Amino acid sequence: APPDLLDPKSAAHNSKPRLSFSAAKPVVLNSPEDEYDTSRFTVMRWKTVSVIFFLVVLYLIVGALVFRALEQPHESQQKLAILAEKLDFLSLHTCVNSSELEDLVKQVVSAIRAGVNPTANSSNQTSLWDLSSSFFFAGTVITTIGESAH
Repeated sequence: APPDLLDPKSAAHNSKPRLSFSAAKPVVLNSPEDEYDTSRFTVMRWKTVSVIFFLVVLYLIVGALVFRALEQPHESQQKLAILAEKLDFLSLHTCVNSSELEDLVKQVVSAIRAGVNPTANSSNQTSLWDLSSSFFFAGTVITTIGESAH
């Protein structure tokens, strides 16, 4: 009878020897049955895993400090510039109070986050959801969302 190719324990399934690495020493698996022998598998020592984990966390902390050092001064300058602009606007336009200005700023920020340009003339502005953009978005959704087979 021909060998059952779907049976992973079948000797004809994969007769080539394979190399398996463990912490102890390399082991050659001569048959698929060797693959199910759990005594050959070893797990990394907890000290090794702990050192690797510590190094990854240290790497992330150093990266965070670098990004903070590079980005925080610019952010502080931007905040001061915006505050100065608001104060200038309020001093020039006494009919507007600070809470009304804050409400307007919140609406503008919300519009920008939604993809709407609040400075453009609304009659000349095209929609972000035209047919080509919507088609691209739908294609992105169907190609990136789903259950992984792995």
